[in-house]
Amino acid sequence: MVAIQIIIPSYGRPADLRRCLAALKTQTMPDFEILCVCRVDDAPTRKSLLEFQSQDHRIKEVIVESPGLVAAMNAGLQQAKAPFVTFTDDDSEAPSHWVATILAHFESHPECGVVGGQDRLQLEDEAVRNPDPVEKVGTYSWTGKFHATHHCPIRKDFVKVSILKGVNMTYRSKLIRGMKIGAGLKGSGAQVGSEQSLASRVLRQGKELHFVRDAWLIHYSAPRTENDDRLNMASQFALDTSYNYAYIFLRYQPVILAAVWLARQTFVGSKLIPGILRVLRYPSKWRIPLQHLPCLFAGARQGFKDRNQVE
Repeated sequence: MVAIQIIIPSYGRPADLRRCLAALKTQTMPDFEILCVCRVDDAPTRKSLLEFQSQDHRIKEVIVESPGLVAAMNAGLQQAKAPFVTFTDDDSEAPSHWVATILAHFESHPECGVVGGQDRLQLEDEAVRNPDPVEKVGTYSWTGKFHATHHCPIRKDFVKVSILKGVNMTYRSKLIRGMKIGAGLKGSGAQVGSEQSLASRVLRQGKELHFVRDAWLIHYSAPRTENDDRLNMASQFALDTSYNYAYIFLRYQPVILAAVWLARQTFVGSKLIPGILRVLRYPSKWRIPLQHLPCLFAGARQGFKDRNQVE
C-alpha cells in the first residue's frame, strides 16, 4: 500500500489537469497514488488523464456520475485506503518537495491530524500574487471574524488553524474514513462550507490542523465550470452559503463563540451581505438581509439541533 493518495476532482479543464499531473510526477517522494475523479460524460478530461495513465501506473481514474465538487470528493474518498489522503484541485501546481514535506510534518507531529499550506494565487493583482507574511491564517477572532489568508506566507515553520483550503489539505485517513463530506449542508457544486465542516469534525476528535510554511503550492484559480454564482447575493448559491456557515458554527463551535458569531452576522454582516446595522451605511442593499437572515437562522436552528449527533 502507498503512503498517501492524492484526490483530484476534475471537470472540464483538461489543460489545467495536465499541468497538475505533470507537476506531481516530479515529486521527490514517489510513494503516492493519484485518484483523479472524472465525470462519466467528460470526454476531454478523461482523454487527457488516459495519456498520463499510460505513462505512470500511480495515476488512477475514479468515475462519478453526480455533478459537483463535493460529489467528486466523496467518490475519491470512498476509494482512498492509504494512511494519508490529500485533496487538491486540477488548477494547482505542486513543487517537487510538496508530498515529502507533508509526510515529514505528520511524522514529527503526531498531534496533527491535517496538514495544509499556502496556495500561491496566480492573479493579476500583485498584492495577491506576492503578499506579505501574516501571523493569523484560517482562524476566528473572539467576535467570529474569519482570517482568510491562506494565500499568504507565514514566518513560523507552522501555525495551528481552524480551516484549511480544499486545494491544499491532507488528512490522516482514519480521522475521516466513512465520513460524507458536506453532510448537513445545502447546495450543489462547490457547496461552500464543506472544508470547514470536515475540519470541525477532525478538531472534535482532538487533533490539530497545521498550516505548514513549506507545504505550499501554486494555484491558478481557474473559473469554476458550474453551480457557482458567488457575486450574486440573491442567488440560491449565496443563500445556501449563509445557511451552511450558520449550520457549521452552531453545530461544531463552542456555544459562546457560535452565539457571538451569529449576533455579528445578524447585526454587522459584511459588505457583500450586510447585517441590520450595516444596512444603514449601505441603504441600497436593504433587500439582501431580508433574503439572507431567514437562511442564516434556519441553518443555526438545524446546526444546534444536530449538535449532539454522533458522526
